[in-house]
Amino acid sequence: TGHPPDGLHPVTDEADDAVIGVRHPAIEITKVARPRNYTAAGQAITYTYTVTNTGNVTLYHVHFTDSTIKGPFSCTPHMPATLEPGDSMTCTATYTTTQEDVDRGHFQNSATATGTPPYDLKHPSDTAVEEIFRLDRPAIAIAKTSLPHQYNAPGQLLHYTYTVRNTGNVTLHDVTVVDSRLGKIDCPKTTLARGEKMICTATLTVNQDDINEGSVTNIATATGLSPSGVPVRDEAHLTVFADFTAAIDITKSASPQQYDAPGQKITYTYTVRNLGNVPLADVTITDNKIPGPFECVPAMHSTLAPRTSMTCTATLTTTQQDVDNASIANTATVTGHPENGMAITDTAQETIFAVLAPDIEMTESASPLTYSGPDQKISYRFTVTNAGNVTLHGVTVADSELGTIACPKTTLAPSASMTCTATHVTTASDVTDQSIADTATATGRPPDGGQAKSLTTKETVKFV
Repeated sequence: TGHPPDGLHPVTDEADDAVIGVRHPAIEITKVARPRNYTAAGQAITYTYTVTNTGNVTLYHVHFTDSTIKGPFSCTPHMPATLEPGDSMTCTATYTTTQEDVDRGHFQNSATATGTPPYDLKHPSDTAVEEIFRLDRPAIAIAKTSLPHQYNAPGQLLHYTYTVRNTGNVTLHDVTVVDSRLGKIDCPKTTLARGEKMICTATLTVNQDDINEGSVTNIATATGLSPSGVPVRDEAHLTVFADFTAAIDITKSASPQQYDAPGQKITYTYTVRNLGNVPLADVTITDNKIPGPFECVPAMHSTLAPRTSMTCTATLTTTQQDVDNASIANTATVTGHPENGMAITDTAQETIFAVLAPDIEMTESASPLTYSGPDQKISYRFTVTNAGNVTLHGVTVADSELGTIACPKTTLAPSASMTCTATHVTTASDVTDQSIADTATATGRPPDGGQAKSLTTKETVKFV
């Protein structure tokens, strides 16, 4: 429009033009995982998706899909959504890890977002890839038990059970068990999945050293490798204790089994046995009747191993008292000292018997052997001898004419003698009888209280 100066009507003109808009539909998706590491199957991983309209036109029916996660998706605004340029939609979803993810060591998934632009424009799309990684925690555990729980003899078997468990979060390979006493243990598997266990067994034969030591301690070591080659190991210590049994036994025998006189030699044989399962040191023998010496194989005061023996001999010389006692009863005591614990003892008794032969002898004599009237003295002499092998007690002499004869002793040892005397004064009756016939009896009692032994003699003095 323009206005001429003379006030004429203004003049106008028009010009048309068209500016064409450049339409650019575009979309972008990002995803973030929390946490970014996992250690075991069953862990929840939360993914956050952000979808943005990065173009200059409105996008309709905006949505996305995940290559692994099928939902549910929690979105603001709700999916599918309409997004103006610059607007965004935020969604979350959860994924639970599997053992395969743990074994593989990583987990990767992708999300693709699309939207519908106005008109017939090309549908925009975008893809976001997220990868999370396993945080390796390989671990192994071993436990060890034994049956029986104690042992008491060489040759006994201890049955070991090894329980090996994968306590980590990855499969273990090259799993082995080695015992410090038995070496490598034969196991049913060499690969253990997460949480899996296996049972291995082995047998140990107890020896005498194990008895002497008092216990068997050995260490079982389990090892394995993670998928990435990380080694793991664990140890199990087990001590099985010996059931200590200290026992000793002694027997004794005598040769000969009888005696009948003092001065006889009786040889005793002692057999000592270690009946326990531990060695016995300083083994000694004493006898209440025999002071020794004791001849022993092995020597006295030596150490006896379990189930071995020692033989000793000693000699006793009989006495008259032994004969009079009618028997010899003596007790032998053996003593041994286990390494742990108090000394142990055992006793053995042996009785041998005397062959008793009590006997008595007596001779009688008169002087003079004749008489011619009354009031004459006749002296009698009695000789009493112990003719047996035991001492006689209560020895007496009795005469039918003289009564009890006075004797100097009442006890006679074997072979001992004594003389007893008495006097008789003749009487008128003796003259009338023309002779004096008397009967004398000697009596003695053996020490065992048995039947008294007696002997009767006769002597005749004649009248002339």
